[in-house]
Amino acid sequence: MSIVLTLNIDECDMRISVFRHSDDVITQFDLTVEHPDEGEVGSMTMHVIDRSRCRGSFLRVMERYSEELHVFSQTFFDKNGVLRPEFTENEFHKGSGVWGRELDEGQLVFIESIDVDERYQRLGIGTAMIRRFIESSWIRPPDVFFARPHVLDRRIEGSALAEQQVRLANIFFRNKGFRRVGRTDYLAYSANRGHPQHKLPASDDVEPNSRWARDESLPVHYLDNESSKKRANREAIAHARKYPVHHAIASSTEAMLNPPSKTSHRRKHVRPIEETLTRLYEKDPSCISAQDEHGTTPLHLAATLYNLPAIQSLLSVGGEPIKGDLIRRDNRYGTTPVEACEFSVRSWREYVETTLEQSWMGSPEDAMRCMYVLRKAAGEDVGDELAFLKTKRWCCSCGKCLEGWLSPKMRFRLMVQAGELFHLMDDSRPLVDQNSLLLKHAGHHQYESFRRVIAYINYVLVKDQIPFPSLILTFAQRAARKLNNNSSEKSSADQTDEIESALRLVLDWAKDQSILGNSHFENLICADPNGQLRKRWDALPRCENDLNFELVRKRLGVPEPEPEVQIVVQDEGEDADAEDSEDEKTLQGDCFSCTAKDASELLFDDEPEAADDDKKRTLLESMGLLEELTCFP
Repeated sequence: MSIVLTLNIDECDMRISVFRHSDDVITQFDLTVEHPDEGEVGSMTMHVIDRSRCRGSFLRVMERYSEELHVFSQTFFDKNGVLRPEFTENEFHKGSGVWGRELDEGQLVFIESIDVDERYQRLGIGTAMIRRFIESSWIRPPDVFFARPHVLDRRIEGSALAEQQVRLANIFFRNKGFRRVGRTDYLAYSANRGHPQHKLPASDDVEPNSRWARDESLPVHYLDNESSKKRANREAIAHARKYPVHHAIASSTEAMLNPPSKTSHRRKHVRPIEETLTRLYEKDPSCISAQDEHGTTPLHLAATLYNLPAIQSLLSVGGEPIKGDLIRRDNRYGTTPVEACEFSVRSWREYVETTLEQSWMGSPEDAMRCMYVLRKAAGEDVGDELAFLKTKRWCCSCGKCLEGWLSPKMRFRLMVQAGELFHLMDDSRPLVDQNSLLLKHAGHHQYESFRRVIAYINYVLVKDQIPFPSLILTFAQRAARKLNNNSSEKSSADQTDEIESALRLVLDWAKDQSILGNSHFENLICADPNGQLRKRWDALPRCENDLNFELVRKRLGVPEPEPEVQIVVQDEGEDADAEDSEDEKTLQGDCFSCTAKDASELLFDDEPEAADDDKKRTLLESMGLLEELTCFP
């Protein structure tokens, strides 16, 4: 039994060591508490994460750094460092509901460990360390602290002692004001004292789905190879006997993925899953809904593995008990079978994009069919199967994406940014994409034609339609005929090239104004003085595709962007005729290349203080842009 000693915390010296990693994304802080007589009595390790430096590759950076940060980042955020929709949109998964979109802002402070000498515990050392860092100059109001109470010694995982330590750690953090995020194992604390989290009593906070076994229990590969194989075999046999339906579904999935050859001796032993499940149900009806050590039912497992024959068989033979499993959440992850399938697809997508660094080619058809069958069995109005598959192929999570990939927030963003570009591209300070055949140097008329295409893109998005080049071309040709202007003399190929260049410019501009670039769009939405844009933006549902510019580019058929754009700055007083006769001189003198990220700074370099006000006005004007134009039929 340990002896608890007394110690005056005011006599202790706190020292902080700072280590900044080469990518400037993560800064590690090691805080130690030293007593003049007793030496080191406590320590804390934290990681401060600056997501603004790795938007688009957030998960990849976290995965490379450590397993602990990898699990943390995947639990809450997507590859852009944006909070997953279920924590704000799903009534169950958002838990107490005190955490929301503010988690998209500021730095993330991940508390990796707090260790206090057991002789000096409960003397305020842990509290003092946390308070010291919260009140430091490194922390700003938007920043949020995260902690996952767990045992540091993995050898006692799953024991009664481990459970007691985790329970005490939860009490410790809650007493310091931390509150649970969703229904996960993680607790969080906002540096903003006005945050709703500070008003939630600890007694009203929700509990995690933690009565089921965790994945981080001691794995067999901690033993030597020989012992590992023997133990794995014994555990597999025991698991198959205890959960025969789970074993049958897993074996069926493996057989579907790796069918035996015609000459294989294993072929005669592979029974259809329908026959196997019927025989097991007749022998023991309760096995159809049995939960394994993670609380996973056979239906959940089949959904996770995209095993459609198994799902159909379970729904066929299971009767009323299996219908209850369709809405069952009492498992380790708190998911229904449909959510288990959707989250499995999302995990696979992130694995392809993050670990393999490959382009996502869409959800597997088997997975989408599983979602359709499960939702229909649960009584949802899912409509036509083909339409459902088309919607779910690109991981739409809001149900409002046009053709399953153009989300409401993405449509709104592109609409406003196209309107902004239209106003910015005036005669005095034109912005030209370097792949638009340098329209400004080809003459004023073609530049206006290109600018008009930007307006057509805005118009199509205002009408909640997808700005396919073919649709934009139709508007352009109709408008040209109505105005009797000679742009109709252009060939369809030339007009299509012009439209693709305009779409590329809008997409590049919108991406650079988003949180993947300089965050100007989000900042202006928040600072909107009249509240019109902010209200419309907040009313739109969040979706996995809200920042997927590459997916939009590919689905629209817009060619890959060049690494640079070209900005042409011309003095207002320069004569148009002189401009046409001195194209070469202009290209060598006033025309220069820069990244698209710098475009807005170049446009507003004369009056930087007035730039934001002008942009706010421009954004508001873009809402009614098309009503002011007369070129539309």
